[in-house]
Amino acid sequence: MSMEELDRAQLLAAASKFPVPPGLKFSYGTAGYRSEASLLPSTVFRTGVLAALRSLCTQAATGVMVTASHNPIEDNGVKVVDPRGEMLVQDWEPLADALVNAQGSEMLLKVVEDIMEKKSANCKGFTSGKVLLAKDTRPSGESLLYIAKQLHWMVCAVNRGVAFGESEYLLQLSDGFRLLLELKPTQLNDCTSPTYYERLIVDGSHGVGASKLFQLQKSI
Repeated sequence: MSMEELDRAQLLAAASKFPVPPGLKFSYGTAGYRSEASLLPSTVFRTGVLAALRSLCTQAATGVMVTASHNPIEDNGVKVVDPRGEMLVQDWEPLADALVNAQGSEMLLKVVEDIMEKKSANCKGFTSGKVLLAKDTRPSGESLLYIAKQLHWMVCAVNRGVAFGESEYLLQLSDGFRLLLELKPTQLNDCTSPTYYERLIVDGSHGVGASKLFQLQKSI
């Protein structure tokens, strides 16, 4: 995408709907951005812009995940998933902060143009990208994003050119779990409690992963 192909009016109009909360400055960390959920609409919007730019520059699908993982239910967060299903590369984190903290729509547009200028060699000749979206089950996610999928795995699968639906995700998990069960010792030492091997404890991030766990149980 070239500077001439950027729809400035559309970006300005969209950005004006999500003003940055006054007096706040966000910093991208290993978990992306996290805060009290009501403060995040502008951050989620601008992280989506970043993911689109990253998709253009890598010529591959990226992802936007809305989640605060283990944070309290009143919190939420957002992060970018890179093409291989990994965290956003570190040299893009300052670009993320510049986008998210830009004061006003005009300044946001300037930051977008600056990123496109810096990354022009990577983006040249590509006019569209692909961004996958996801959220967890906390209530505030409905107002920040409306689509839920197992995003890290999906982004990687899309870029590998393999099926990336939820059924394929659950199938891979269940197949992997069955392979692990085959490694279970057939005989246990006298000093070893059988319950250690027969009990599975799942970290569901304050319950946000519970619905998918129930789905997974059906295929195990």
